[in-house]
Amino acid sequence: MANQAKLIQNICGTIARSNLVKVGLSVSLNMFQETQNPTEHSCDLVMRTVMGEVKAADISGRCRGMYRVSRGYDNRPVLYAVYGNSLYLIDEHNNVEFIANINSYGSQCHMTETGGYGSAHPHLIIVDGYNVYAVNTGLSVGDQQLDFKSIKLPLRVNSKDTFIKPTHCAYLYGYLIVNDAGTDAFYTSYQYPFEIEDTQDAAFYALRNNFITWWMDLDDSVKEQYKAGEIQDAYYELYKQFIDGTADDSPEKYDVFRVGTVEFAKYGFITYSEWCPDNTIALCSNGSKLYTFGERSWQVFSYNDDQNNPFSSPDNAAGNIGIKAPNSLAMLGNTVLWLGSSDIGDNGVFMISDTT
Repeated sequence: MANQAKLIQNICGTIARSNLVKVGLSVSLNMFQETQNPTEHSCDLVMRTVMGEVKAADISGRCRGMYRVSRGYDNRPVLYAVYGNSLYLIDEHNNVEFIANINSYGSQCHMTETGGYGSAHPHLIIVDGYNVYAVNTGLSVGDQQLDFKSIKLPLRVNSKDTFIKPTHCAYLYGYLIVNDAGTDAFYTSYQYPFEIEDTQDAAFYALRNNFITWWMDLDDSVKEQYKAGEIQDAYYELYKQFIDGTADDSPEKYDVFRVGTVEFAKYGFITYSEWCPDNTIALCSNGSKLYTFGERSWQVFSYNDDQNNPFSSPDNAAGNIGIKAPNSLAMLGNTVLWLGSSDIGDNGVFMISDTT
């Protein structure tokens, strides 16, 4: 076929288009103007197509979230995606590998990645509103399938049977942080939570768990009597090292939020977005600061380098613009953007850089 050209009238004026142009899956419907030299061409502008997308793989189910980790099993970046109730690894050649099942349906999945001492054990973290999952991305695909784990969740504040609702997660300065969308609290792990090993055997941790269950059911006055040695029964003899505080209270491996320790038993380490009493329905980090969002407010927390209080909020680091759609929260470099809600109106797109 001869490479013919015909004149077409459109919004740019008269242009020429070759009849050899083929539009397929790799070409989108979007176009842009390209200026032509009129001394060499028959028109001033040509409409060029913007490259589109080609199908890389068939994966069943609705996409609930994607995340590109910095270092995968071959020391290269790799993509993870949740479709339906399954987590998949997608490599640079578009090969799809099933990793594990996610025990929820429909809710959005938010993800982050951890560091460590030289990122010895880099982990992908997934939250779905009901669970916190973790998998070591440095392992082979088969070993990732075996390593995939659910993290023990803290109980909600002032509750004995309701666990937190983690819809968002962040990782900064070695701490994993998740929100509880049902309260104004967020929960912080111990530093570098995937870098430690067990310091005791399984029997010790079982004994400590039994002690915590027994101890938390006692009245405060009875606890004081045990601590003072006024009650020395069989329970006292069995749990004496925990009652007097001489027992090892370091967390068990993968007890990320320390709910199995005596100090933070059941409830973990809690911090509140206290500037406004609305629930912490979203949070994120730009690597140096933590941003929390409620329905009517935002707040910024900075790192303290203090294990007893790793994150605090300066007096001027809050505002009365909340987030209308928690899944709209996005990062662009160090800038945080979200679809806002406030007393002056909803549906505005707002952004924070640092604390302003």
